[in-house]
Amino acid sequence: MAAGAHGAGHKQCALMCLKAGAPAGLLTHSGKVYLIVSGHGTDPSTKAMKYVADQVKVQGMVYKRGGLDAVNIKTISASTQDAPTKSSNSSGGGSGSW
Repeated sequence: MAAGAHGAGHKQCALMCLKAGAPAGLLTHSGKVYLIVSGHGTDPSTKAMKYVADQVKVQGMVYKRGGLDAVNIKTISASTQDAPTKSSNSSGGGSGSW
């Protein structure tokens, strides 16, 4: 995130960071980044790990705390869309690049 790297060219680096315990984020088409979070006792990266650097469709709960945007992913799947779907704040529908 500090270097602004993302997408397929950053995939191997992102995987190494996630495996080392770095937090995961979801980059939307509009450039907004959401921290991926989960409930207690679960690794937030687990659901999204296989989609690193891919375009995805995500549904879940979106939270904003202290200026930080986060999403608790309920479902994630590969996206066939090039454009974002409608974003929402509580039931959390949208797409972006993982």
